[in-house]
Amino acid sequence: MELGNARSILKEVWGYDDFLPNQEVVINSILERNDTIALLPTGGGKSLCYQIPGLSLNGLTIVVSPLISLITDQVDRLNKIGLSAISLAGDYDLKSWDRILDNAINGEYHFIYISPERAISQKFLSRLKYLPTSVLAIDEAHCSSQWGHDFRPSYSKLGILKKLLPEVPIIALTASATPDVLLDLKTILGLKNANIFKASFYRSNISANIFKVGSKETVLKKIIKPDIGKQIIYCRTRMQTTSWVNKLKEIGIKSLPYHGGLAADIRSKNYLEWSAGISGCMVATTAFGMGVDEPNVRQVFHVEIPDSIESYYQEIGRAGRDGKKASSYLLIESKNIKAYEKRARENEISWSDLREVYHKIGSVGQIAVGDGQNVRQAINLLDLSRKLGQSKQKVDNAIRILVREGLFLLHDNYRSKPEVRLNYSGSLLVEKLGNMRSYASIAYSLSRNIPKANNQWAQFSLKSLSHWSKTSLAETYQGLNMLSEYGILDWIEIDSKVVLEWLHPRESEGYLSIPMSKIENQNSSNRNKTSSIVDLVSSRNCLFSDILLYFGEEIDNFKCNNCSTCTHGDASSERNIQKSIFILISDKALNVQEISRALNMPNDLIDKALVSGVERNLWLNTDKGEYYLL
Repeated sequence: MELGNARSILKEVWGYDDFLPNQEVVINSILERNDTIALLPTGGGKSLCYQIPGLSLNGLTIVVSPLISLITDQVDRLNKIGLSAISLAGDYDLKSWDRILDNAINGEYHFIYISPERAISQKFLSRLKYLPTSVLAIDEAHCSSQWGHDFRPSYSKLGILKKLLPEVPIIALTASATPDVLLDLKTILGLKNANIFKASFYRSNISANIFKVGSKETVLKKIIKPDIGKQIIYCRTRMQTTSWVNKLKEIGIKSLPYHGGLAADIRSKNYLEWSAGISGCMVATTAFGMGVDEPNVRQVFHVEIPDSIESYYQEIGRAGRDGKKASSYLLIESKNIKAYEKRARENEISWSDLREVYHKIGSVGQIAVGDGQNVRQAINLLDLSRKLGQSKQKVDNAIRILVREGLFLLHDNYRSKPEVRLNYSGSLLVEKLGNMRSYASIAYSLSRNIPKANNQWAQFSLKSLSHWSKTSLAETYQGLNMLSEYGILDWIEIDSKVVLEWLHPRESEGYLSIPMSKIENQNSSNRNKTSSIVDLVSSRNCLFSDILLYFGEEIDNFKCNNCSTCTHGDASSERNIQKSIFILISDKALNVQEISRALNMPNDLIDKALVSGVERNLWLNTDKGEYYLL
């Protein structure tokens, strides 16, 4: 392919006339063979920053990317426009692996996409020096830092690539890195002398709104607009996704669930239907994350406080990728902030917690002190959490840290069947299902087809259960959750089981080789993240000004004039207090004290706004001093 300069490649290959802000300077830096770090906002066109230099330098571009779905999407797009790209993230036998790399050595590919785990494997590193590499790109580079919100242990070892390819320009890209994370990834990836290009984190086309409300359900149903484009509703748990799908169904809005507990084919089917516009609303946990690149997402909702400002920023950034106006809404009830802080405290992992989980894993697996190296051990997270008297989430967090610190290898590709246990049978089962006709067929199908499931654990297939009960896969999953909620059955999802491989012999009882100070520093960082997001949701400043400051962006009296604070003006003005009260009492009547606590404002300001609201016929008050909408 005869190619000219970067601008002509942009036009000839991709059909664009102009670069997005900062793209051209980043590309020129790589063309000059400089290591480069690009901090560009979501939707800022990061992929072209390495694809165009790769073509211009007429060699192979190796792209390290964290998600197989993201890799597949990128490879498909490149192949469709006539460029030769292949993924090394799938399952290949040794013969196929060697054939692909032989082809790459012979110059048959423009791009190879690879997961970080594969990139640091010996079978890839042993062939790396023979590849005609012109550019090495590390996408989602914040994953390399333990201070980042998506830390992955394999990313922290990618510095080996710079040592093996010292003359090849490396570009590290991310849409969310604080100053601490930036400093960390420079060291980890061996990019101390890299050119750094940092675009503003401000997204002018997205309206950021944080509302304290009386009822999330009532307010969301009022402001969701499925006719103007796609929506994403982010929930904290899988049960919440099921609940919100049902709530939206009640008002005639079709939506689809997406979370890690759904089988891969269901997630894929739901994503394709949402992408095609068959169902415009996706209700998801953060499993619906990196790789979501739909141009016409017009609204993003959060019904729970996100884990961090980084997560919040990335998730609202999935709106308005086409550059057109979009909106995001974080809906908070008065109890949410305290619940969020309590949950963060409870899920914090101390050094002693880690030590306890580590040795309990050894005890459960009957691994003797000094033994166990290279042993693979299946772990039932639910069972382990019960033995430890800790939440499943906390135990899972502890295991992730033990993996990150190199004590275990987590086999993410391990899949076991889900398990189920029916707590009732015969006439008792019929009686319990009396008021649950919608889900009765699921319970009866289990009882008939998996007799062992009556009062003891048994493996089953979601697909088979869906077929037996004549319900869709999504309805089957929802039914199992509802039956579990009412105590009719218990079930363990696929990801309740993981396989760990011991990388070292088991340490002495009461001992753990991870430095205590390291865990304390990590906990301090996490507490800062919690504090920062709590400050944001309670802030009376311009929301984007707070976000920009968090990411270390220098601003001077910045106001976006597009967030809930800027558009409402002074939060303590009477009219704006009345707007907040209107949302707050949209579901139920509240008194002055309850409204004051929810809005975190003095009683006298609230009382004055309430009285004025009665005079303006905005609401009425009862003899008990409660205010309600007309």
